Amino acid sequence: MRPVIHVGLAKAASTFLQRSIFAKHSNVNYLGKGHVDPDLRAAVTRMSRQNSFFYSGEEVGSVFRNKLIADSARVPILSEEDFCGMQFVDTAMMASRIKEIFSGGRIILVTRNQQDWAQSKYFFYLENFKREALFGLDAMLSEDNLRWVGSYFGPFFLNKIATLYENLFGKENLLVVPYEKLKNNSGEFIREVSQFCDIDASESIKLKNVGEGRAENKFRISPARAQFIQQLRFVITKDARGLARNLLPMIDQRLPVDQFILAEKYIEKGEFNYEEWAQWGKRNVKYIPDDRDVNGRPVEPLGPKATAKIRNVARVENASLERKYNLDLKQLGYILD
Repeated sequence: MRPVIHVGLAKAASTFLQRSIFAKHSNVNYLGKGHVDPDLRAAVTRMSRQNSFFYSGEEVGSVFRNKLIADSARVPILSEEDFCGMQFVDTAMMASRIKEIFSGGRIILVTRNQQDWAQSKYFFYLENFKREALFGLDAMLSEDNLRWVGSYFGPFFLNKIATLYENLFGKENLLVVPYEKLKNNSGEFIREVSQFCDIDASESIKLKNVGEGRAENKFRISPARAQFIQQLRFVITKDARGLARNLLPMIDQRLPVDQFILAEKYIEKGEFNYEEWAQWGKRNVKYIPDDRDVNGRPVEPLGPKATAKIRNVARVENASLERKYNLDLKQLGYILD
């Protein structure tokens, strides 16, 4: 069976495909992220994150080969959304590692409108109390060099990612499918992915329906909770008065007494240990009401700087991607001009 490698994007149905479809489908020998086998999990992580000084293609490849031999009757599918990012190692390096181990592989790339993707990724970082996110998406993007390894927003370059994998595996072995198809017509999206993988589409549809019943809305957090988390920026700038003035009044009517006392103790003693404050925030963000704006929607984090930076990259990338892979991206809301 020819292997399939799903390379991302992150925040573009990766978890859904991994947990609801690939890991449960009877036709699939799942080899991807979240696998129960610790050796396999480690091998996947090494491919996407390990420095070349310590990475061994032979060691990692042997783990996959053993899995392929043990289950040769089903379609092997490797899924790791970091294979198209630049946050840990160079994207081309990850792609070459895949090629070395799965030379006859087929590639699935799920794209997403860069503006929506950036907001989803930003809220993910914010909910996980990443320091850089506390100052807002505009600031986070303005400080991010999109063209360097370590960028949080490397997946903006959709056409470059697709071209990289096309050059290594051939256009006929590359499926580029927009995430928005899943939102607009989930059955069509699942059938397209299933047919490319040579797995039973009807079973995939059934698994999709079960997965949708348990789906979580991970795209947004409420404005109030976002504002609460962002108050921890005062910890970064060591502004105890600012923290006390802005953060504590948001929750002092709901916060358990012991947590209020602990916060006052940190402020009084000037204990600006960010990790402690982040843990304190994670414990107590639940006391912020999960409210919405007058239309039931959260406030968008995209400011003028972030919007301009995204547009400058997206319009060029998307125009090439649409033309090369015969996609109607404009109809799906992608930036093209």
